Amino acid sequence: MIPVIVVALVVYARTLAPTLTWGHHGSDGGDLVTAVATAGVPHPTGYPTYTLLGRLFLLIPWGDAAHRINLMSAVFAALAAGLLYLILLRTFRLFKAQPPGLTARFAAAAALSFAFAPLFWSQAVIAEVYTLNAFFIALVIYLVLRWMERPDVRVLSAAALACGLGMGNHVTIVLLVPALLALLAEEVRHLGKLLEKSSPKSLAQT
Repeated sequence: MIPVIVVALVVYARTLAPTLTWGHHGSDGGDLVTAVATAGVPHPTGYPTYTLLGRLFLLIPWGDAAHRINLMSAVFAALAAGLLYLILLRTFRLFKAQPPGLTARFAAAAALSFAFAPLFWSQAVIAEVYTLNAFFIALVIYLVLRWMERPDVRVLSAAALACGLGMGNHVTIVLLVPALLALLAEEVRHLGKLLEKSSPKSLAQT
């Protein structure tokens, strides 16, 4: 995971926009950077998660505000690529793909191919919300896969938290919910039975 993140981040840093730019369809950059710098609210849906995380990146002691927020896009793009690597490894493990060394190489190649796909790369070097959205989507999927391997309510809770934070960045992450509910259907049924047993009516009958 670390080599994938480092390679992606180094390349992003070398190609990072130095300040605001109209390139790569970056017309929202001024709106987003201003909102972060003033603790304001950008255009709907407001992107509170993005704005709050951006405040942390403003603490970086070099470049102007736009450059620092551009760097935030690069960091979360690299982290998304790293998570994709872990997602692929766990998927290979679930399907018992062999040998492990070869699957790790395939996962790294696929993750870096994603990182340097022209569209994703273009969003990793400007002030935009999409790489943070990719990070939260990848994080939710990774946590759900971890839970599928070894059920743990804390992992499931972390996935729910990541999904909620992701909605504070870009509401399209809600499109993951039906797929996640399908994966977690058995656990949802189990939870329903527990709730039914713990209801006041059931307790009164016992």
